[in-house]
Amino acid sequence: MLLWLDRAEISISGDDGSLVDEFQYEGNGKYSSDQNLPIAGVTYTLTIQHEGYPAIEAVDGIPVTNDLKEFNL
Repeated sequence: MLLWLDRAEISISGDDGSLVDEFQYEGNGKYSSDQNLPIAGVTYTLTIQHEGYPAIEAVDGIPVTNDLKEFNL
């Protein structure tokens, strides 16, 4: 049995102080955002809140690229 979480407050914020977006509810448990893509080196926190449930968070980031010029074994 699927349980939709209607009208939750969902946001993503960066450890650089940026608020990336607050997601919009579309219906049937679907949320969307049309904001920019994440930036390498910034750690982001996804926060979900809904009345009657404890808030939850997930943290992740995009690693910084390495300008590898040469690799020898």
